Amino acid sequence: MSKCLRVGCGKALIGMFEGLHPGTYQLSVSMVGFAKHTQTVFITDLSVNVKIKLKPVIVQLTEVNVNVMGKRNGKTF
Repeated sequence: MSKCLRVGCGKALIGMFEGLHPGTYQLSVSMVGFAKHTQTVFITDLSVNVKIKLKPVIVQLTEVNVNVMGKRNGKTF
């Protein structure tokens, strides 16, 4: 790759990058519950659109502990 850029984006389902210079970039997209998608993007113009459809995957999470604290009828639990 001729360029390296690391940017995180959490804007809903649309990610936009500005100020990228022409060159070759490695684009990686990941989200919990979906398989990571990686592809090479060639930027030769001012505007490049890339459409990606992530594939759902089953993710086995580790054990989760839930603690409840509160008051009801004057009793703390």
